[in-house]
Amino acid sequence: MSVASSGPSLAQEGGDPVRPPAGKNRRLSPEESRQLQERYRRFKQLPPEEQERLRRRQKEFEALPDEQKEQLRRKGEVLRDLSPEQRARLRRFQQRWQNLSPERRRRIAQRLRRLQALPPQERERAMDSMPFWRSFEPDERQAVLEFIERLPQTN
Repeated sequence: MSVASSGPSLAQEGGDPVRPPAGKNRRLSPEESRQLQERYRRFKQLPPEEQERLRRRQKEFEALPDEQKEQLRRKGEVLRDLSPEQRARLRRFQQRWQNLSPERRRRIAQRLRRLQALPPQERERAMDSMPFWRSFEPDERQAVLEFIERLPQTN
């Protein structure tokens, strides 16, 4: 299978749209081909409205500047490296996060970005002072801390 014949938009782990690797005429390895076919199969099993949502997100991604796309790709790699248990804990965190007001999410996100630059022990102490953070179970906290630790540093 070649990259050019792989289809317009596929779903990767976590439901995000994915394009085949760059280099349209590059031949995929058997493992890449298998993974791509599996992602496409999972994408086609999604309800039509979810497929459309993923297509819209793909278009939004493609419109981003290259630097921002690369940063998002690196963050996606971090997610793929997580264990299934860590992903499940992050999903629980995300569900709780979505229940917050947009303004509260913005304030917390600003603090999390600032905390990312701190050494791990200092970061954990600072996060313990956040009421939102204290409401999480220890395993959820650990999953978020591990995730933050793996994120590429932002400038």
